[in-house]
Amino acid sequence: MKIDRLLGKYNKKTKKFEKFQGAKFLKQGDRGICRFKLSNMVAMDKGDDFPAMGRFTLRDEGKTIAMGVIVKIID
Repeated sequence: MKIDRLLGKYNKKTKKFEKFQGAKFLKQGDRGICRFKLSNMVAMDKGDDFPAMGRFTLRDEGKTIAMGVIVKIID
């Protein structure tokens, strides 16, 4: 799995989505929207349609680096 693009993050104070301007990264505790590509086929569904299949976890070297909910699937 590869993160293709970070689209933006949610402002903690206003709770509104902000597109990235300048550096593109998320710190611990931030909420954001990203687009990622899979190298292999994986069974998944949107979180609204089937909650158990709509969640994901990204791990690197045994550590969890991100958790999220799938909101849109593009073929």
